[in-house]
Amino acid sequence: MVQYKVSYFDIRGLGETPRMILHYAGVEFEDNRITFDQWSDLKSKTPTGKLPILEVDGKQLVESGAINRFLASKYGLRPKCDMENAQMESAVDYFKDFTIEVRDWFRVCAGRGQGDKDKLYKETYTPAAEKTFTRLTDIISKTSSGFLVDSGITWGDFFIAESSKLKMFILLFK
Repeated sequence: MVQYKVSYFDIRGLGETPRMILHYAGVEFEDNRITFDQWSDLKSKTPTGKLPILEVDGKQLVESGAINRFLASKYGLRPKCDMENAQMESAVDYFKDFTIEVRDWFRVCAGRGQGDKDKLYKETYTPAAEKTFTRLTDIISKTSSGFLVDSGITWGDFFIAESSKLKMFILLFK
């Protein structure tokens, strides 16, 4: 039996999609949650100095997109055809653009950046969220499955579903 270990910070973020995929597939795995204090010592010992890391029978795989695609291939969570795959990847990339657009606000809220939290929320987060979630909702509403593509649930749905947790994050800092 394959042994999986997901290493990521003790937060959801980029480590959550691999966790969600493995839970969805009913696969047991070691959930190695790393504190920010531990990360200082571990960073130089990782292949790229970044997390998440997926270990598969002791072999390390890095970069969240590669990890997600690997697990999706193993557990039937890739779209059924090339066009659907491109559509799903497009939605994922679009959502990644949103996270880049609002990262200054998130950093300030998390105490890892400087700036006026309320101003960033009003001028950066709110317009970006309205635009992004409206377009993603439109994409999903046009499919017959209720997911990103007609053939059903994909790893991209898990990745974007993480956005539903953003509202809870926002409420902590309002």
